[in-house]
Amino acid sequence: HSQCTGRHCPNFQQCVFYKAREGMGKVDVIVTNHDMVLADLALGGGAVLPDPRDTMYVFDEGHHLPDKAIGHFAHYSRLRSTADWLEQTAKNLTKLLAQHPLPGDLGKYIEQVPELAREVRTQQQFMFTLCEQVADFRPSEDTEGRERPRYRFEGGVVPEQIREVGIELKKGFARLNDLFTRLADLLKEGMDGEVNIGIASHQAEEWYPLFGSLVTRAQGNWELWTAFTAEDPEDSPPMARWLTLAESGALFDIEVNASPILAADMLRRSLWSVAHGALVTSATLTALGKFDRFRMRSGLPRDAVTCVVPSPFVHGDAGLLRVPDLQADPRDAAAHTAAIIRELPNIVEDARGALVLFSSRKQMQDVFDGLDRDWRKLVLIQGNLSKQETLNKHKARVDDGQHSVLFGLASFAEGVDLPGAYCEHVVIAKIPFAVPDDPVEAALAEWIEARGGNPFMEIAVPDASLKLIQACGRLLRTEQDRGVITLLDRRLVTQRYGKAILNALPPFRREIS
Repeated sequence: HSQCTGRHCPNFQQCVFYKAREGMGKVDVIVTNHDMVLADLALGGGAVLPDPRDTMYVFDEGHHLPDKAIGHFAHYSRLRSTADWLEQTAKNLTKLLAQHPLPGDLGKYIEQVPELAREVRTQQQFMFTLCEQVADFRPSEDTEGRERPRYRFEGGVVPEQIREVGIELKKGFARLNDLFTRLADLLKEGMDGEVNIGIASHQAEEWYPLFGSLVTRAQGNWELWTAFTAEDPEDSPPMARWLTLAESGALFDIEVNASPILAADMLRRSLWSVAHGALVTSATLTALGKFDRFRMRSGLPRDAVTCVVPSPFVHGDAGLLRVPDLQADPRDAAAHTAAIIRELPNIVEDARGALVLFSSRKQMQDVFDGLDRDWRKLVLIQGNLSKQETLNKHKARVDDGQHSVLFGLASFAEGVDLPGAYCEHVVIAKIPFAVPDDPVEAALAEWIEARGGNPFMEIAVPDASLKLIQACGRLLRTEQDRGVITLLDRRLVTQRYGKAILNALPPFRREIS
């Protein structure tokens, strides 16, 4: 870590990271998470964890791996807050030089920063003006229903004037990163006592984390502008590039984003082609009964062996899957919401604990607001408390013999463990198609369509199938569990793609109205 002073840190002997790293050579099995593995691979492999060539990787919940990998190679920066940081950095280092006349390279490098930082700040402010002029920010919800107004550049193509200023910013941050890195290296030498840099070793130790943080931020901005202004190869998926309107105190800020749309090449290059071996497991690696989706997104080698292992659950005995005739099309949001308000109390009246899953925060809130007052008292709605507090309160109610109903979004459709009476009925408001304006998914769909493909059938339907299987997985958590799943979306039986999604679900008993 660029701010870590290593053995010079007073807490070095108690440092969990170094203790774990020291012990790695003595063990055969290392338990970590996807993020740590991907961070190590991004550094070339073997930087933090053992060399991939000597490692057999086992990824549980492996369906997350492609999206996690995309996240590791995505970049973003806020224009206004970065401009403020540059100005503050210039002021701080000017003040430092006034208080501590510094000899040699240390003083020479620090003297160059304030003027350069202010030059880059001017470019940042110009970029803010350009983005403000070009962006028609449209209302957009993320997976948890938070409003995130965005503007996406179609095809990942950025207007030439914005690209030109972005290239200047890339150059400016490259120079800043070079200066900060030189300063951090000098301070490290001063800490180690290798070279007399003009300040005492204890002072070098104090300054090193501060300059390390400057390296991290300058490098992050350089990586963003490099990705944002790069020319995409013709035969490869383009980068998704977009702007997000963000709050910044009393003002607003513009966040600039650049992200790969597929992780296949990155995983193929840094993981599959170099690892000694790999095993990827998950209950939801298949979509519509096939591994095609995971292969496309993860870049699995052609000779990778795939296998579907039968579930330990006897779904036909343990659960009932219902698709009632709600007499409302989910594409008519108002009518569908009104129908859920009307039917929901009857649907879950026999369940001690129930989970109702929505695809949008607006519909979840509208249904809650539309229920009568007594029924609202039974509902715990996601967002009023933390996720864990909400689940604990739900369990306490059921333990006390009360009825309790959870209203949740995407994060409640996966990784929520409510065995037995805590969840006897799962209600799913509609097929969980991805938010159509998610910038990465929209850019991927655009690219597939440009190549003559059908993004709805190749992306939207398999993704929805996978998410629906995850949601249905909330019902049976132990082999003793019993319950009902109710899907309030008639497209499962009226549309051809709906029937494919329905057929991919676990083999519960079925009741189709």
